[in-house]
Order: sequence, then structure tokens, then C-alpha cells
Amino acid sequence: MRSISVDRDLRLRDPTLGDAEELFAAIAANRSYLARWLPWPLQVKAVEDERNWIRARRAPGAADTELGLLIIASGAIVGGLGIAGLGSPNRAAEIGYWLAEALQGRGIVTRCCRAAMKYAFEARGANRIQIRAAVDNTRSRAIPERLGFVFEGVQRQAILVNGVFQDLAVYSMLAAEWKASSP
Repeated sequence: MRSISVDRDLRLRDPTLGDAEELFAAIAANRSYLARWLPWPLQVKAVEDERNWIRARRAPGAADTELGLLIIASGAIVGGLGIAGLGSPNRAAEIGYWLAEALQGRGIVTRCCRAAMKYAFEARGANRIQIRAAVDNTRSRAIPERLGFVFEGVQRQAILVNGVFQDLAVYSMLAAEWKASSP
């Protein structure tokens, strides 16, 4: 099982089937908040949906191209972070994330993204990582801005969330930029 240490209190790790109930509870407790920005929270209706998601992440070859990691804070599941596009011929990846609403504003996702970027750039050889966030989701947009990503522009009506198309702000960082900014 993959585990990426973020700091003393935080880590990213692969989900196990034993996480399904706690993961479902975290999503259910934050469903209305998450559903403002993401298309999938309303589709997660039962613990079995999480078991199916976990099984798909654990299928042979799945981790070669896409990681679905849990954000663990002080031993509890508090969010998720995905890295898609790993191993693509273009060496371009995308990070997406969610966090329990009550824990936002503490730098948790920023620190987790930094650890995920280190993994993607240094262990998996990514050349480009992008983060896309709803234009109106200022908290989510603050993360790539804080991490030094370059704002590339807006993808108009790029995601359908609860029947409404939303524009996405697109940010990117290149491996050379990561290397120049890393200690």
C-alpha cells in the first residue's frame, strides 16, 4: 500500500476496503458543500459506492495512471487527493482534491498537494502538473496560487455540476519550475 508522508500529522495513502465506511461518512457529512463544486458527491449514495471506487483503484494497472489517495489527518480520513495522467506519453498529470469543510483554511490541502507534486515530479517523472478549480471557488484556487503555479486561463463551461456548467480556472507547474523552487 502506497503511503506518502506529508508531515507529522498528515499523510496521503491508498484506500483499502476497510476505509469504505469512514470515507462514505466523510463525504456524506460534507455532501452539500462538495456538491457546489464537484459533480461526483451526489452520486455517492451508499457505502457500496465507496467499496466499488476502492476496488477500481486497486485493480491491476490502475495505479500506473491514476492515484486516488485519502487525506489522513491525525488518523482520520478528512479528504481525498487524486493524481490523474501519471505515465501518460506527454508526462502531464492533473491533481484534484477535496477536504472536509470544517478543516479548510489550515493549509492541509496545500501541504498535501506539495507532497503529491514531489511524488509526481520526482518519483513518476511528470513534466507538467495542472490543477483546475471552479472560477468562483476561491479557496480551491488559492492552493495552486500559493504553490506557485502559473495561471493559464479559463476553460469556459468545462464541468457540469448539478445541471449547471461551470468555468474552470487552469493552473500549471512544469518540472523545471518545481526543481527551481524546491529546496
